[in-house]
Amino acid sequence: MSSSAWLSDALGEWSGLLGFAALVFALYYMGGGNGNNNNDAAHRAQRDRQGGADRERREMEAAATTNAGATTQDARQAAGGVETAVGRVRRMTVATVGVLFRADASKPLNARDGANLIPAAERAIRAAAAQGLELFLITHVDSDAAQESAQKSLKSSGISGTAIPPHRCLFCDTDVGRTALVRQLEPDVHVDAGLASVTELARFLPRVAHVVSTGSASSTVGKNVTSCAGLAELLLTS
Repeated sequence: MSSSAWLSDALGEWSGLLGFAALVFALYYMGGGNGNNNNDAAHRAQRDRQGGADRERREMEAAATTNAGATTQDARQAAGGVETAVGRVRRMTVATVGVLFRADASKPLNARDGANLIPAAERAIRAAAAQGLELFLITHVDSDAAQESAQKSLKSSGISGTAIPPHRCLFCDTDVGRTALVRQLEPDVHVDAGLASVTELARFLPRVAHVVSTGSASSTVGKNVTSCAGLAELLLTS
């Protein structure tokens, strides 16, 4: 056989083999390959469905936990509270000037006079807090120095940080600010030695306790206002 004839036959055989290989590849791609792609798509869809189910389950568990927490809180509030001279109380706000601090309630606390605690009021605060009363102390100050003095006194006595969390010891520099704080906190009863504040807050709150000094006339602001000599009398610790 001549070399040219041999080369022609060889090329023909190779062409046939390549064509056959191409056909096999095409059949594999159209059959098995698509099957694999379909399987991958099915797996992805299954994972997506599973992920959606997991997310839904987590959301339902979170909602159930929240509802359970709310229910527990409602039950605790319904059964909780501390017995006082004005009835059972869960949350109380106290304007400290003239009630907890020995100072003139008609003026803001100032650094010159110092932040001297009234011992009987301090003991009453501790006892009520230990029984579970939610107390918020609001101090009207005239300067940063007065606020620092009050904070130091509350902390050193153990009222702030021990009996009451520090974030519940609040400060303001105006009567309007004090009124706004009290209204936002929505207490069961507010305690105040300032007649103007008592008169204003009695319009919005269910109960207000007016701390009056010995010999002073009792408050006649409204039926929801009770006069008392101090926190010890109000909290039944005297």
